[in-house]
Amino acid sequence: MGILTWVHGLHNRRTSIFAAVAALCILFCSLPAIAVMKIEVSSGIQGGIPVVVMPFTNELMGERNFSGIVAADLAYSGLFSIISNEGLMEKMALPKSLLSTAAVSIDYSAWLQQGVEKLVLGQVVPSTDGQPASVQFALYDIVQHERLFVRAINNVRSVSASAHLISDQVYEVLTGIAGFFSARLAYVGVDHLGWQEHRYTLYVSDADGYHLRAVYSSDQELMSPSWSPDARRLAYVSFEHGQPTLYIQTIATAERVRLTVPAPAYAPSWSPDGQHLAYVSSSDGNPDIYIMNIRTAENVRVTNNSAIDTEPVWSANNRLVFTSNRSAVPQLYELDKPLQGMNRPQRITYTQGHSLDADWSPRSDRLVYLNQNKDAYAIVSRYLVDDSEIKIKVNASAEQPRFLPNGQLLSYLSSDDQTAAIHLLTLNGVAVGAINTPVKLIRSLAWAPIQP
Repeated sequence: MGILTWVHGLHNRRTSIFAAVAALCILFCSLPAIAVMKIEVSSGIQGGIPVVVMPFTNELMGERNFSGIVAADLAYSGLFSIISNEGLMEKMALPKSLLSTAAVSIDYSAWLQQGVEKLVLGQVVPSTDGQPASVQFALYDIVQHERLFVRAINNVRSVSASAHLISDQVYEVLTGIAGFFSARLAYVGVDHLGWQEHRYTLYVSDADGYHLRAVYSSDQELMSPSWSPDARRLAYVSFEHGQPTLYIQTIATAERVRLTVPAPAYAPSWSPDGQHLAYVSSSDGNPDIYIMNIRTAENVRVTNNSAIDTEPVWSANNRLVFTSNRSAVPQLYELDKPLQGMNRPQRITYTQGHSLDADWSPRSDRLVYLNQNKDAYAIVSRYLVDDSEIKIKVNASAEQPRFLPNGQLLSYLSSDDQTAAIHLLTLNGVAVGAINTPVKLIRSLAWAPIQP
């Protein structure tokens, strides 16, 4: 059985990169030195704030129009219950101009009788060719009888991008937290072509799964994409030279740079300043954590243990959590000053069974990780302020729990023999939807950071 075949088999079962690194270490130490994704939600979360998004004046009809995208975004945010706008255009009086200084023509009592608490209205100003030139939008608090804002986006180039921006602004005004709908996600898709033949493709899409595009494809294994803090580059693992090594690719130009690191190397993670990359190397026969200075290409080893140290993930406040079996079974450890070189890591999980595959929240106040205890699988969300935890039961195929870019939702990957999906959860484990993908096997999900 070849190396790539065995690793591929590992990923077809519920596993993490911990298992893959352990397997690869054993093997390499013995060697000489486009379809459309779509997010599926119902009408939003039960008990959420009732919101209606009315059809925007002059918008083109169809699934991918301004109002439809905004309604879908808010529905899967985990906070809102979306009220159908069907029939309300004829029933309710709407303002003729959103840009008037007063919130005129809004019968708040009538809207409240329809069960609406928040109302989103919009008007599209078409160009000479009929395409949107600009879009105006307003948010109303029906309960308080108040227009919360009216704004405009000029020079509309993309309906989707502008609609996601509207969703971001509505979300932030209603919650006080930045919206994440304009962010992007990346993952590796695997297509089975024949006996021991696969195609590995690194995809990037909008946060709702639309505008999916391949940024790199290979018949050799691709793994572990990681976004740079400015969301312009992806670091990832490629096997194209016979063993895993690290690349950085600029999304806009497709320029790829092979990093000079001791191979085999795995699991890259960007530092918050974008100047360093943590990764795993087993070049001396044992997997340990290293940090590369991207500007100088200097590599510094920061762990040195006979156990397997892997899955490093950098927090926004410069702490590094990784998985290690130095306590006999995989548990999470932390380096609080990784840029100062090798120092003693602190164990931070003492759970029964295996704890691994961690992710930091954008504010560095939460950790999420997988826990396997006998035949029970759970995603654990830990609030670091008081060390409280919530265990969310999942099936054996679940892997890669990740925070969405504003830290208010979780996602995880799950694949069966027919379909693959990115499942979305609230922080307390309520399912809010799933992004269905065009490939049967997905892996290595990475959400791009929110950009200012």
